[in-house]
Amino acid sequence: LPARCPNPVTQRSRRDRRRWGPGHVPMGSPDRGGPMPGYPENALETLENATKYGPAILEVDVATLQDGTMVLMHDYTLDRTTTGTGQLHDTTWQTAKSLNLRDESGKVTPFRIPRLSDALMWAKGRAILNLDIKRGTDFSLVMDLVRQTDTLDHVMAITYSVKQAVTFNRIAPEMMLSVRIRSTSELQAVKNAGIPLNRVVAWAGRKLLDPVVYRMLHNNGIMVMQGTLGFDDTSLDHQIMLSGNDSQYLAIIGRGADIIATDRHWAAQKAIRFPALVYFLRGKARSN
Repeated sequence: LPARCPNPVTQRSRRDRRRWGPGHVPMGSPDRGGPMPGYPENALETLENATKYGPAILEVDVATLQDGTMVLMHDYTLDRTTTGTGQLHDTTWQTAKSLNLRDESGKVTPFRIPRLSDALMWAKGRAILNLDIKRGTDFSLVMDLVRQTDTLDHVMAITYSVKQAVTFNRIAPEMMLSVRIRSTSELQAVKNAGIPLNRVVAWAGRKLLDPVVYRMLHNNGIMVMQGTLGFDDTSLDHQIMLSGNDSQYLAIIGRGADIIATDRHWAAQKAIRFPALVYFLRGKARSN
């Protein structure tokens, strides 16, 4: 494994790290925590491993068990990612904590399902968690736990509509939110909804934006998270993998993206870990 890289989220306010500004260090955002062979998705050990490749905002999924325990889990069933079977909402923590996690090939690992509280405490001084709140999980209860663990500076939350962003912002006005913004009209919709831009990270989707849009968002102090994730034929991750040229991730940062949400975090983070090249490429993009 590569040596641990200095992580800028441990060096100054985490909320500052999610506001765009000159000299911003680009980051990766490993999907589902950054699974790799031997490292299952949404496991604490996987999060720890992902941070060894560079500064990261780690996307994780938050689901709720039958007894109200909140855990990291993407699926609504246990079958694919654990040694258990059945519906997640029918499972108690007493059962879930005894299960082992499987990696993406189905291999059983020694790692266990983490509670959200465990993940929040792990994140202190290490990384930012980008919380994908699954259906059936109460965001108010998530925020109660964030406040109890004093980890507000270590989390942000994904929203899937302006309406949901308004709701989340009402519940937790101090929380950073990922909000879809890919155009002037979508930016205006966020402004009209009264969501403070200093609490927003723009989600650009899985298609590259015109460099003008990245600059518009930066001019509003907004960082941009560009999705490359997915292994279908249309995903940028898949296309870059087939090309054999991982430096294309650096070109995406040079185009104007600040964070790359990816299923190939090891490749993306290796490509973008030289900020001087990023500033050079961005300078070229502005002059074109």
